[in-house]
Amino acid sequence: KRHLMLFYQKIEKYDAIFTGEVVDVHQTSFGNELQPIVVTEVKLKVLISFKGISDDFAYIVMSNIGPDTYMELNGKIVTSIGENYPFSKGENYLVYGNYVNKILETRLPFGYLSIGACAQTKKMEEAQEELDYLEKHTRKP
Repeated sequence: KRHLMLFYQKIEKYDAIFTGEVVDVHQTSFGNELQPIVVTEVKLKVLISFKGISDDFAYIVMSNIGPDTYMELNGKIVTSIGENYPFSKGENYLVYGNYVNKILETRLPFGYLSIGACAQTKKMEEAQEELDYLEKHTRKP
């Protein structure tokens, strides 16, 4: 029971929970060799939405600028998970994220997700227990 309660609390913590297939990973580098900033944008085709996603695609933005740091680059707010999460094109993931616009005021178009430093995002084959729980205990939009 305690395990399920902790999992329920995790569900409440995130704006969006879904499974998705990575269809594009785009990296842009800024700065210099001593302090490179790498911004990664990931586009996922939504397979199953458990919470907070009603579109066919979801977008994650992240960078390597330091844990839980937010900055604006080219009109986009980027957040870091320390190192960019290693999303691979064609792979399926269980994603937990929060909408960047809810985290701070930004000109970023609504819809970009941050997976944050403590996110539980993982490959689907590593998430069977969580997927079973989500299937039973969440309403799909």
